[in-house]
Amino acid sequence: MRARNPLYVMAKPPPEVQAQIAALPRNDPSRGPHLLHVTLISLYDLHHVPSDWLPATIAALDSFAAAPFPLRFDRIENRKAVTLRTRGALTEARAFQKALVNHLLAAKAPIMDGRV
Repeated sequence: MRARNPLYVMAKPPPEVQAQIAALPRNDPSRGPHLLHVTLISLYDLHHVPSDWLPATIAALDSFAAAPFPLRFDRIENRKAVTLRTRGALTEARAFQKALVNHLLAAKAPIMDGRV
């Protein structure tokens, strides 16, 4: 079952890059550039978890720190939506994901990987 109100961590391009992507002919003009993102980790559906999970998750996220990493997209695919993809290795992004999951687990934050 797809989450109706998912909580997830995302990376968003800076406004000038959002504008460049929005200007591409293959971009879906019905979706605003503020919606452009890549999901780094899906945590859970806010409609189906105990009310104390969100404050615990926010506290754990507030104490997380990681180095910035490059994220470059070099192709566009048409799937259910126009999707940005990369041919390059996502080594730094995967390391960030792993560090974030490990931090949340160490902080005993509620995490369900998007499923309840």
